[in-house]
Amino acid sequence: MMYGCGNQIAPFQCQIPLLWMPYFLFENNEGYFVKSSKIILLLALGWCSSAYASATQKLPLDETGCLSKPLQIKRGGAVYYFDSPTDTGLLLSFEPISPDVVVKNPKGKKVALEVGRIGGNDEGGFSFAEIMDKGRYTIHFPRAGKIESLCINGGS
Repeated sequence: MMYGCGNQIAPFQCQIPLLWMPYFLFENNEGYFVKSSKIILLLALGWCSSAYASATQKLPLDETGCLSKPLQIKRGGAVYYFDSPTDTGLLLSFEPISPDVVVKNPKGKKVALEVGRIGGNDEGGFSFAEIMDKGRYTIHFPRAGKIESLCINGGS
């Protein structure tokens, strides 16, 4: 399968606009263009994935598995991670309720968040999810705000 510009090495005929290069650099050697464009694409993907990985921060949990102080999420959101040392079942809970928060398991699949309320109070509440797999979980808070409390501990 051919990726690149086909038989012509002209920038306006490329199918992948991000990889346009001046045609005079390759002296009509299409094989060289395809190889170099794949290398550039791999470098760009590696750079983007490392930037994403560096943006992920470890949740600042204390020895009880909870936040010691409220977590302030800055504008643009934040991604945090935590490691589940066991697969026997933990419970993640946080407040306030936010339907936009996304929790992903070590396999990258979304974990279903449920809403809990204390008593008949419709005002407050908390979100919770069961942590069933061993490994690294990520939590994406997409908006600015304050997470009043967050705990990860044995759910019984």
